[in-house]
Amino acid sequence: MKRFFLYIALITTCLWSCSAPKNIAVTRSLVIQIIQSRDYTVEADYMSPMRSEGARHLSASYSLAIHGDTLVSYLPYYGEAFGNIPYGGGNGLNFTAEILEYNCSFDDKGTALIEIKVRNENINYKYLTQIFGNGNASISINSDNRQPISFRGKLKTEGYELKPQ
Repeated sequence: MKRFFLYIALITTCLWSCSAPKNIAVTRSLVIQIIQSRDYTVEADYMSPMRSEGARHLSASYSLAIHGDTLVSYLPYYGEAFGNIPYGGGNGLNFTAEILEYNCSFDDKGTALIEIKVRNENINYKYLTQIFGNGNASISINSDNRQPISFRGKLKTEGYELKPQ
């Protein structure tokens, strides 16, 4: 009886370990496919202001979405702003704008580095987004009149299916 359970445990472990790389490959392929479609959303869970002690958890559903040539930024801003921004920071990083420049490249591990430049209300923004093969993401935002801020989150994959190539 003891041998039987040992064989079952061994077979289960082998099957589980053999299936893990396939799941990683499918996930990585799906992530690459979603990014290449230029119709995706990154949901932010944490923000890291430049002059702050560590990351802050975001309780609401904040996101950065790309729909073709349009960027939809629904992100909070916490930090120092200068210039003609009113006290309280105006609308934060909550706007929709046409993408002026979009560059995307992938490394050997399937990590995407995406650089997006937009302009909203006479302010230039540069979004540097890194999306890893497992769907985790980081977003760094620089602008003309605000301190840089970064976010961590995950690429939204619900509703997407891996298409055969």
